[in-house]
Amino acid sequence: MAQVHGTEKSNSRRREQALVWAMTAIALALLIVALIQLKNNNATVEKKNGYGVLGMAFLDLQDKEEMASYHVSVPGVYVLAVDEGSQAASLGVCSGDRVLSVGGEALRDANHLESLVGDIKDPTTIRLSLIHSGEQEPYEIEIELSASH
Repeated sequence: MAQVHGTEKSNSRRREQALVWAMTAIALALLIVALIQLKNNNATVEKKNGYGVLGMAFLDLQDKEEMASYHVSVPGVYVLAVDEGSQAASLGVCSGDRVLSVGGEALRDANHLESLVGDIKDPTTIRLSLIHSGEQEPYEIEIELSASH
């Protein structure tokens, strides 16, 4: 009887270890997908140390399959990562936030974001409207861009 109980514990432990490994593999796969998207420039606006000139990397999610892989139900341009030392970070922007508009103009996709920010020639302040993941009310921030962006 003692041998059967020990075997059950051993099987339970193996199942737990397998579950941990599976969850780790899924998390790693999602990270790899995000890094590939960054590498393909799908997620940045004029790269600067891996982040865009806004101090953020973006992810354009328009396709239902891509949206499902990131567990989002609304298409749009999402913040993938925020540079720790950036104005965006100090203003409370978080990974997973969705960008609604830039300079008062509603965003269509990441290419639209790139064209809006890329057209800025002089030092200026740019206003972005975003919404935190899971929240209902958008928030606005202003980021100062230098002439060197």
